[in-house]
Order: sequence, then structure tokens, then C-alpha cells
Amino acid sequence: MAATPVLSGLASRTLYDAVLKDFYYGPIVKQLNDSTPLLQRLESTTDHVDFSGRQVVVPLWTGRSAGKGWRNEGEPLPTPGAQVTKKAVFTLKSAYGSFSLTGHVIRFTRNDPGAFVRAMETEMDGIKTDVSVDLARVLYGDGTAAIATVVAGSTGTVINLSSNESLVKGQLHVGLLIDVGTLATPESRCSAQAITAVNVTAAQITVAASGTPVATELVFINDNADTVSSKEANGIQAIISSTAVTVGGITEASEPTWIPTRDAAGTALTVDRMLQLRGKLKQAGDTGGQFIITDDFGLRTFWNAHTNAAATPIGGIRYNDPTHIDGGFETVKFNGTPIIGDYLHPWGKMHFVDGKALKIFHTGDWQYLDEDGRILKQRAGYDAWDGFLVRDLQLGCNRRNSSAVMTFSGDTNGV
Repeated sequence: MAATPVLSGLASRTLYDAVLKDFYYGPIVKQLNDSTPLLQRLESTTDHVDFSGRQVVVPLWTGRSAGKGWRNEGEPLPTPGAQVTKKAVFTLKSAYGSFSLTGHVIRFTRNDPGAFVRAMETEMDGIKTDVSVDLARVLYGDGTAAIATVVAGSTGTVINLSSNESLVKGQLHVGLLIDVGTLATPESRCSAQAITAVNVTAAQITVAASGTPVATELVFINDNADTVSSKEANGIQAIISSTAVTVGGITEASEPTWIPTRDAAGTALTVDRMLQLRGKLKQAGDTGGQFIITDDFGLRTFWNAHTNAAATPIGGIRYNDPTHIDGGFETVKFNGTPIIGDYLHPWGKMHFVDGKALKIFHTGDWQYLDEDGRILKQRAGYDAWDGFLVRDLQLGCNRRNSSAVMTFSGDTNGV
């Protein structure tokens, strides 16, 4: 049946389109996850060491004297020995945030009739949040600046990743400039390529020219690493690593006390494995400053193992009240140690963190580059303004063996 034509001579919406208003229903609603549980925990409980200089040297007492023994009458006394000491060296790294605005957008958005948000406030507040979220990513890293690993099948524009973890967490997103290469040559495949599309389900990102990377090569944020070293600070996957690494300039092969407690079996997460790891930490000399952090899959697995009547001979354990811990968190406890579930935590791992051993070495909190007395600096010859944030810091420690890491299977989506 043919559509009935609009009667002629009527004032229709089409005729009035030029004068109709658009109704914007504010305020503006952010669609991004800005929570940073580990960063908040470390900022609120971990020692902050303020200093000026290039690096921090931490003295370590690593060995006992061999000058001891039992003797019979008339026998020579034990050969004298000495205490063993070493030093760990941590070099500060510098993190930056930058933003730019034209003079027009600053003036045109200065009040409510002009826009829902003030551009200057939005950019200044937004970059503060963004650098904090990126710092939270770095504090979970292994210190290499690598964000994702490439697998076979990548093309000249589409890069296949070994996991969609970095996409789910929003660490690789449209518009971000990336490099692809190896730890030795981070830009060997491509440099400063903008991500134009993200396929979370397929674990793929698209750029204009990828250089066709091969399996095991790595994805970095542009210029966060070079052929000398990573420019990012250490993360807990460096200090509490699941494999042997050098921390503070000390290799694990040269110092057995400078090794975190590990359970790298990679099997299912169980309470029994957690108890065994807790026992090993007691043997190493637990300082009593621990908390456990994992993703929501690890937290859920632990919870189900306790509350499922079939999981334990005593018919499960019930938690009636939440536990409040420093940093503003409510959580449950394992053997007296609080467990935190963080969506940014690496999948398939659980860290037993000695908060007393970790140290944030820095020259201060985030600050604007305003040594000239101005936060916003005019770009020469343009009606445009630039602003910059900076923080110099490094995550270090004075002990590694009082923290532990466990790897487990079954964690494919973080929840």
C-alpha cells in the first residue's frame, strides 16, 4: 500500500528544521574507568621518600658471618668471618602529561550558556586523571614498557595480540601513538603509529602501517622505550617478578636473598596453594605489612573456595562483615591478610605484597611545569596555549623475599 502523502500547506518539521533547537541533556557523563586501587593503596600506605638527585642507593644486609662454631677444649676457635652487605640502586624516571587549547575554545566555553563544560577545566582535570591511570598501569608493569605481545598472522595494518587484556583495560585505545618492535629495538617495525581501530573480541588493533610484526614482538606507547632502556618506572611485576630479573642493579644469581617468593606452577588457584605460599613467606621472614592483590577472577575464585560447602571439610567459611583497610577499601581477608581485587591487575597472577618493603622514591607529587610562573604557556605566534604536568619517581624496595607471586590458570577475562 502506498504511503499517504503529507498534506500540502501544513507547517511541518521539515520546514522548521532550520529554527528547531537541539536539547542537550547534561551534565557530560564520562564513559571511562578511572579507578586505580593499587595506586591509591601505595599512595596511602607505602613510604614516600622525597629527595633531590639522580638516583637512590639502598644499603642491604644480605649475609651472616661464617665466624661461628662449637669446639672441644684446646681446639682452635672458628675462623673469623664478616657480615655481607650489598647496595641496590634505583634511578628516577620522569612521567609527563601535556594538553593544548586554542584561545577560541577557552573563550567560547567560559560559561554555561556557551557549553556544558569549560574546556580549560576539562583538559586540566582530565589530564590529571589520565596520568594517574597511566601511572597505575606502569606500577603493575615489569619495567620494560611493553604493553602487549604480538602473535602470528599480523598484516601490514592489523596487529594480532596474544591477549585482549590491554584492550579490555583500555591501555591500547583509538588515537594512541604506538611503537612495535623488540626490547632491544622498540621501534624496529613501526614508530608513532596512531591506532585507528580496536577489535576487543579478536584481540586486534589497526594502524596505518604496522611493519608486519611477527610473533613475540612487542607493542609500546610511542617513545616510552628506546634502544638503551625503558623510560618507565618499575612496577610490581619487576620487583615481585615471576621470573628471574635484575632489580636495583642486583642479579638474582648473585644474591639468593634478593629473590621474591614464587609459585609459578600455573595450575588452578586454590586456598591450599595460597597457604603454602604464605608459609614460605613466614620462612623468609614476613614483616607483617602484607596485602594481597589480584584481579576480580582471583578474588572470586578465592571467595568461592571458601563459601562453597563442598570445597572444604568444614563446610566453607562465611564472611558476615566487610573488612576496612587503609586506602578506603572494603575487602575480605585470607589468614589475616586483606585481599584487593583490581581490574588493572595482570590476569592469571596474585601478588602477596610487603607494603613495608616497597618504597616510592620521588621528588614530589604531580606538578605543572610552571617555573616561569605560568601554568598555561602561549605557543609562539598562535592563539593557542599549552600546559604540562610532570612527576619524577621510581618504585623501589629494600627487600624482595618478603613478597610473593603466584601464577594460576583459567583467568582469560579478568573476572
